[in-house]
Amino acid sequence: LKELDGLHLHREEHIEEDTTFTETATSIHGWWEDASISASAHLFYASAISFYLHDIGRLRANAGEIVRTVSALIQSAGLPKDYGLPALPKGLAAKLRQKDELVAVRTETVRERWDVL
Repeated sequence: LKELDGLHLHREEHIEEDTTFTETATSIHGWWEDASISASAHLFYASAISFYLHDIGRLRANAGEIVRTVSALIQSAGLPKDYGLPALPKGLAAKLRQKDELVAVRTETVRERWDVL
């Protein structure tokens, strides 16, 4: 603490929060309809699947378990189950199907890819 003495730091005794959790959750409801946030979610979905697929041996998981885990992550952020999951790039979908032919993922169209970008 002596090293920080010259920074003129002080402790705030009471920090008042601006919003409650409920207010925050309500304010982001429907994030999947916002183009920029939805695009970010699509990239997260593909990136997370790719990340876990890369470590599939170490994780002792199969392709289906990876897809279900990442799907649960994105749905836990509020994505409705009936909305559907983001489509994956063709290359990533092909890698998943190499690991498990029966894994159910949707491959994105060229139009969907451009919409995300």
